[in-house]
Parts: sequence; C-alpha cells; structure tokens
Amino acid sequence: MTIRPGTKEEIQQNVRNLIDEAGKKGVILGADCTVPRDTPYDHLRWVIEAARDY
Repeated sequence: MTIRPGTKEEIQQNVRNLIDEAGKKGVILGADCTVPRDTPYDHLRWVIEAARDY
C-alpha cells in the first residue's frame, strides 16, 4: 500500500483492507523502511485514524 497518492477515502479503505486480511490481533501497521519526505502529513493522519476507528 502506498500512502502518498490517493484520497482520504482510498487510503483509509486500504488500511481497512489490510486489517481485514491480517486480523486485528498482533498487527502493527508501519512504513516499509522510510516514509518519503514528500508524503503529506494528512495522509499519515488518515492511516492512523482509519486504524483507530476500525
């Protein structure tokens, strides 16, 4: 999943899909290695929001 391009709805749906696939227990959502500098902070917030609201 990439979080740089995409709307809030697309990014949050991707997060929900990942959690659906992996399950809710023992899951850590995180960047592969680094988050590109040009990633908007709002996109990071959307990921966190979706995971918390799941």
